[in-house]
Amino acid sequence: RASVFEDAEATSAFAAVSVAKRYEAATTVGGFRRWLVGDVASNVVNRQLAKLAMASAPPFSSASVGAQPPVALRRVADGIQGVTVSMLSAVPLAHDRVADALRSAWRVVVEKRDRVTEDELRMARREILGDLQTQWKERDQTESSSLADEARDHFLLAAPYVDDRDEVALAAALLQTVTVEDVREAIAAMFPAENLDAVVAATRPAPGSKWPWQAPSVPAAALEAELQTLLDDAAGGAVAATEAFDADAFFT
Repeated sequence: RASVFEDAEATSAFAAVSVAKRYEAATTVGGFRRWLVGDVASNVVNRQLAKLAMASAPPFSSASVGAQPPVALRRVADGIQGVTVSMLSAVPLAHDRVADALRSAWRVVVEKRDRVTEDELRMARREILGDLQTQWKERDQTESSSLADEARDHFLLAAPYVDDRDEVALAAALLQTVTVEDVREAIAAMFPAENLDAVVAATRPAPGSKWPWQAPSVPAAALEAELQTLLDDAAGGAVAATEAFDADAFFT
């Protein structure tokens, strides 16, 4: 399914492939590890997308993959979560170039679905460990809104309310067990090579916008057709020992 939205106030072009997945709360150590592997997978893909955005002739200004906040339906077991690969361009793009830019981002997903290197895994581990170190050192500076979000997810989505020490200890230990095969499988689970059920959507300035540039006056249906072609290609397979954990010593 492909849709195009025109926004009179938009100043850039945006497009995304979104897939709805069943939400799984990390209620066990195994569930927490799956969440952590997904975080590593996103890190690996986003690092490659960032490199592409810094090329001499980049297809987009920025691009990323990531999971959206889950939505609980009647029961927690019915919760859904969107997983998205998206691109943003701050320069004028004709309708076919919007689809091409998103296709470039999708190719990175396909590439990493099939091939993740040990170096990429090592860099992702290092970055996530750095985030854990910051989380631990700044544990007394957590904003109240973050704590409120955790409490909300605990009651509405069955997400466990975990102490900072336990979370950092568990993540640091499990991170060392993640393999390149785990990461490839996580990317494939987010964006499967077969039977992909997804929505492609694009937002662009409405024709006639004068600032900061003149939006191309092409029918929305033309862009929808380009995006639908991308979607068809993709669907066809296109290319606790936590109490004893000494966080201060670990991060020294």
